[in-house]
Amino acid sequence: MKSKRVIRKYWNEKAEDFFIGKKIVEARYLTEEEMISCFGDEDIGCDKVPVGIIFDDGSFAFPMMDDEGNDGGALAISGQTGVLPVLSREILNRGD
Repeated sequence: MKSKRVIRKYWNEKAEDFFIGKKIVEARYLTEEEMISCFGDEDIGCDKVPVGIIFDDGSFAFPMMDDEGNDGGALAISGQTGVLPVLSREILNRGD
């Protein structure tokens, strides 16, 4: 079994490879089309819309509830705001 240090090093390298050197070109909550693509239709129970971060190379990142992608997740941020919450898919789709 791999040590905690080896596992952390492996995933730190993956994160660095993905994020370092990219420029954020857009930050917004996922659209309904993106929600369907990532989580499926509303009727399967995924109703938390996360913020998405889009990079200059076309790649993107967004928080999920867990590593199986069962729903969107909140994103902790520094500063007074402290968190970018998930939004309710149901409310967003009402069109009020």
